[in-house]
Amino acid sequence: MSKQAEIDYFENMTEEARRFAQNKPFSAEQRGAYLIDIGQIMGLIPPPPGRLVDLGCGSGWTTAMFSKSGYQALGIDIAPAGIDLARRTFGETGADFEVHDFENMPFNEAFDVAVLYDCLHHAGHPQAVIQATYRALRPGGEVVVVEPGRGHHDSPASQWARETHGTTENDMSPALVIPLLRLAGFSSIRTFPRAQFQVAEKEGTGGIIRFLRPLIGSAPASFIKTIKNSLFIRNNGVVWAKK
Repeated sequence: MSKQAEIDYFENMTEEARRFAQNKPFSAEQRGAYLIDIGQIMGLIPPPPGRLVDLGCGSGWTTAMFSKSGYQALGIDIAPAGIDLARRTFGETGADFEVHDFENMPFNEAFDVAVLYDCLHHAGHPQAVIQATYRALRPGGEVVVVEPGRGHHDSPASQWARETHGTTENDMSPALVIPLLRLAGFSSIRTFPRAQFQVAEKEGTGGIIRFLRPLIGSAPASFIKTIKNSLFIRNNGVVWAKK
């Protein structure tokens, strides 16, 4: 899909969708999962103070949380309308926001921490993103990558996004991310179970849920998904690396 679709994403939003983005994470049904993710990220990165870059920040809610936690946080996104929304919504938190293509960031050893939360799967050239992230980090800097994981490309939500907005929706599992980190030069790399998957979902989504629910019911299907994602972390885990 075209990079232009990513640039125009927020510009083409309906007013209802814009309000939804402005009020994330609390406007989302999966707000609990979002908050668990952010808690896990904060548990993996060095404590503040420190300079943090939040790649593909979208409407800026994650950057605002990092800023409120004490980091000198910069959110970047390729969509000018998204950055404008972030500045208007979260500018008072102390977070900064800039328009940049994360495949070609202009930073050199400027940050202590980099966060890629739910954004790398939108990249046409993910290796370029990881390489730019490596350059942006100071020696000893750390990065955390949290992505939808295996099966994202074929999910109904991804199909809808491609058809409606033309956005890039790639699979981006730890099994794919780890080689990119190694090639960029990161030395220490670890993978952790994604914390939100340690909590059995009340209803649940995803391929295994859709397959098993008619056979065994929602609750057992959700429990099986929880166990699967806890064991196979190279499919859906959280990746941490140090420069």
